[in-house]
Amino acid sequence: MIAGIAQIDENLARFISDNDMYVLRDVRTGQALNASFSIEGLYWSTDHSNRLLCFRNARLQPIYKNEIKTNLRIVGDTRLSEKVYVEKFVPRNQTTLRGQLAEYTWMRKAYALLRSSS
Repeated sequence: MIAGIAQIDENLARFISDNDMYVLRDVRTGQALNASFSIEGLYWSTDHSNRLLCFRNARLQPIYKNEIKTNLRIVGDTRLSEKVYVEKFVPRNQTTLRGQLAEYTWMRKAYALLRSSS
């Protein structure tokens, strides 16, 4: 157990894992980066600079019409990145505080998505 952070509740973890949710994880740390109903939904995961995490060097670029942002397009290298992977979301305890907080963040999102869809 990490000091100050509780372990993941087994009932909540089971609720999420029993439903079809997916998680995007960092290969090096195993840290959760996003959660979604679909693998395709995770392709839209970005960092703070709009770089798409699932791709090697792609980002979102706004499309403007009459100075109003109307849509987004993907620009850059869209080959899949080796730095992340997607798996069925089975919440698990992490070994670092940062990792555990990320797991809680995406568990909370997954739970909210599942509750709103039922």
